[in-house]
Amino acid sequence: MSDNASPTFIGDNTHGSTLNQGSIVTGDGSQVGNINHFHTATQQDSARRSCLRDLLAALGDDLDDYRQMLEDRKGPRTLGTCEWVSKTTAYKSWIAQSPDLLWISGDAGKGKTMLALHLVSSLKGDPSAAHVVHFFCSRDHGRNNGASILRGLIYQLLSQRPSLFEHILDDYDKHGASLFDDRKFQALWTIFARILYDQNINPIICILDGLDECDEDGLEDFWLKIQSLYETDSQQKSERPSHSLKLLVVSRNHPYSIEQAMDKFPRLLLEPDNKPHVGSDISKFVDDRMSSLRCPSETREYIRKELCNRSEGTFLWVGFAVNALKKVRVIDMEKTVNSFHTVSTPCIFICCWQSQIMNAQEL
Repeated sequence: MSDNASPTFIGDNTHGSTLNQGSIVTGDGSQVGNINHFHTATQQDSARRSCLRDLLAALGDDLDDYRQMLEDRKGPRTLGTCEWVSKTTAYKSWIAQSPDLLWISGDAGKGKTMLALHLVSSLKGDPSAAHVVHFFCSRDHGRNNGASILRGLIYQLLSQRPSLFEHILDDYDKHGASLFDDRKFQALWTIFARILYDQNINPIICILDGLDECDEDGLEDFWLKIQSLYETDSQQKSERPSHSLKLLVVSRNHPYSIEQAMDKFPRLLLEPDNKPHVGSDISKFVDDRMSSLRCPSETREYIRKELCNRSEGTFLWVGFAVNALKKVRVIDMEKTVNSFHTVSTPCIFICCWQSQIMNAQEL
């Protein structure tokens, strides 16, 4: 090459850092690459890993690990149960529209968490549902306010799609791990909203279970933000781009703050609206839980009938009842099941069962 030849660039010079945009220059004047590209990418990866670590530390548990713990604690879902929900008009309408919100409500012990676990697993197995996130609230694990919910949803979305880090790294660089404190609800919501309005992301399907477990004061701001997302005013909707959140809330009918916040949205009541479906699930659940109960066929059929009649659609009641029956002699099983109070009886039935078991064992 002559001394007058123009230098030749070989390699990538588009990702230089702010420290140095220069490249390595060889003896013949050619440039063979950018000396800062590797360092910039490494620093960005390090920031992402650090952000996720601090976010997970604030959460306490990985969301999928916590979901698996719930599944292990409650036992495997009885085959054939919960499947009716996806066939209802309310659910079909929710899954077909984007964005939309659906509230599934029911009283204590009605199998709501098992239903939510089923829907999460089903949606995660659907290849057309690109982003599925979830949060199971609990008073026992510090998962009972709006900030904890946002931490969980943001963590899952960042883990699923690294490109979304662009919506959080500037804030994380400014605040560090304190960004994920409970007192930073507004900052967390701003980050979450940026993700929701990212026009390059597919619809986000989110299932929230057990919001009735949350502290009411800790959810007040959260409800206001959720309502603002689904504002029905046509003028406001036309002035801003659409977000991507399809939200399904599973909770009890109370406290009143939940009904107050959700009264404008479509609602699927487990009972009385879907009592036949719940009754069918209870029947299958009774059969499943009684499969390990050793007793004659005549006794088994009598107990099965009584449990279905007395449960009033409450899975928790059935579970306690079967566990109690396992601890008495076969000869005492019918008498014991006859002494069980129905769910609607105003008593603490667990304590009653413990007393009944002790009495039966003494006979």
